[in-house]
Amino acid sequence: MITLAITGDFEATRNVVIAAMLFPRNAEFRASYCLRNHWQKLAEKEAQHTLTSAEVRELVNIASRGELSEAADAGVKQGPVAGDLLSLIYEQWRLDKPWPSMRGALSKYSEFAIGKKYGDGEALKYSNMQLRTYFDAAAPSAHLWGAYRLLKIIKDRGKAHKAAFTPEGLPLLLGVARDLQDFATTYVPKGTKPAKPIIQPHDFLHLPETISPVRLPLRVL
Repeated sequence: MITLAITGDFEATRNVVIAAMLFPRNAEFRASYCLRNHWQKLAEKEAQHTLTSAEVRELVNIASRGELSEAADAGVKQGPVAGDLLSLIYEQWRLDKPWPSMRGALSKYSEFAIGKKYGDGEALKYSNMQLRTYFDAAAPSAHLWGAYRLLKIIKDRGKAHKAAFTPEGLPLLLGVARDLQDFATTYVPKGTKPAKPIIQPHDFLHLPETISPVRLPLRVL
């Protein structure tokens, strides 16, 4: 089981969270993303920096910008799908609707996606097979993407969503994501054969126990 390194260092924590969202199934890319951002931040300061042999080896072996960029392009398309599908099931469960399930979430998402496009002009995926493929690819970080989606619909003129990756807003994002994590790894939809939660615990990039779940009021869902 992988637990994300959430600490009191805001910059490091933000890098860890974004890396998890962009590269949910590639530990090498997550580490490379964090290292690049860390040293880029240090390089902006007018000072000399001494690297250990271990740090030099890490920098030599990190993924290239091109590799990270290509993988990130896929991540920003697959991640929102996984987050939307998970949060749709979560909303139905919170609202005590009958039979909250992936099937129902797929149907609702497909209705929304038809005719819409990504920022690069590519049409949103909406077939069940394509959506399930995207969900599986991004499942380890679905709680983070789902939390980001839920913050977008809070009736606060978009403040929480826009502040999600700031020192003030990140704790709320992580709290909501923790609640989604607990739900996704324990809720077993009725009729599932074999019976299993939406996302298996071993397939998750877990938030640590130090992050307390935050459950948004139903009125904002």
